[in-house]
Amino acid sequence: MDPLTQGLLGASLGQALCGRALGRRALVWGALVGMTPDLDVLASPLSPMAEWLWHRGPTHALVFGPAVGPAIGWLLWKRKGGRLRDWVRLCVVALFTHPLLDAFTTYGTQLLWPFSRQRFAWDAVAIVDPLYSLVLVLALAFGLRRGVATTAARRAAWAGLALTSLYVGLGLFVNRRAEAIARAHLAAEGESVARISAGGR
Repeated sequence: MDPLTQGLLGASLGQALCGRALGRRALVWGALVGMTPDLDVLASPLSPMAEWLWHRGPTHALVFGPAVGPAIGWLLWKRKGGRLRDWVRLCVVALFTHPLLDAFTTYGTQLLWPFSRQRFAWDAVAIVDPLYSLVLVLALAFGLRRGVATTAARRAAWAGLALTSLYVGLGLFVNRRAEAIARAHLAAEGESVARISAGGR
């Protein structure tokens, strides 16, 4: 997904998990930390193949959040105060969910790096999906209006996260259904195909 949407996801997770403990800092830093894996694009000038090798590579691996999140959380705790466990939880979750969301797009994400460079691409949502982003914006706006530390804000954030997850699930179902229909039509015409993809958005 685009960095803005990843930021909204991080902010929503911050509101849901740490809004009571960290206040608005949970939204701000949830957004910033949630976008940081995309800084791997800075590797692009190194070589013609750098973007392909490194973008959605190490910083988008499932191990990145658990490995790097605690260190970033510790740094934020030292500078911003609060409870260490809240900052660590925020950073680990924001970094861990970023590659998961990217994997549901077309371009592919190296979730198993460094053990494998295989790119997982489940083609459930577009790279830029305004509807997905809008749901998170509305949930965050409601939370800010009611007060980030309130139960209402936390419930709104969880509702937004649940709705967007269902939306991704629906996209995945529709995609797989389209592929199955195409495969059945080709088989009825006597055509044999190795792979059918309904992605490419």
